[in-house]
Amino acid sequence: MQKKSILLAENLAYELSLDRTLFQKVQVSIEAGDRIALVGNNGVGKSTLLKILASKISPKIGSVLCHGVVYYLPQISTIKQEITVDTVLNFLISISDEWWKIEDILQTKFHTILDLYLPITNLSGGEITKLFLAIGLSQHPNLLLLDEPTK
Repeated sequence: MQKKSILLAENLAYELSLDRTLFQKVQVSIEAGDRIALVGNNGVGKSTLLKILASKISPKIGSVLCHGVVYYLPQISTIKQEITVDTVLNFLISISDEWWKIEDILQTKFHTILDLYLPITNLSGGEITKLFLAIGLSQHPNLLLLDEPTK
């Protein structure tokens, strides 16, 4: 029995400028159960490729077909720049009507209890990573795309 792809990308290319192409002719097929690592030097387009696969940006050429829910966890430095609320609780309320489910995932899956009244800017990189992973898991994704989750 042949597996069905969760994500299929064909002939992807991305250009930063007329004289700088990050990548071209990229083919990606991800099936249920796959665990894939994308490794390369800084500046070669790893984050850009993940953003394309997550439909956060569009490729210059090519297409991405997704069958299911994809959750993209950007680099922590990017996340910190985008947070505009003050406390952990206000942040959770701003992203989910059922914010307590995210808190439950934090506690049960990551054994992490966050003070909900703590300023979100006081969280460590690890706590922010766990928080955003819990947010992603609360969406029951078929595919997790993690951009440098250990930094």
